[in-house]
Amino acid sequence: MITYRLNTALPVEITVYDVTGRTVARLHQGWQPAGKHQLLFAREALPSGVYFCQLRTPEGTTTRKLVIQ
Repeated sequence: MITYRLNTALPVEITVYDVTGRTVARLHQGWQPAGKHQLLFAREALPSGVYFCQLRTPEGTTTRKLVIQ
């Protein structure tokens, strides 16, 4: 589960990358209202390893490491 909070309504893009920078999943792309949001990441199709989840809005970009075991 990926959880994040928006202070205002914004266009949001959430993407998961592998360690080589290749896109492995695009979880959301579009406007979202202000507030707390959760996305279910169906990781079963990916091998175990390190991945990066990036949340991009016009206000900035945040990247977090994901470890799948």
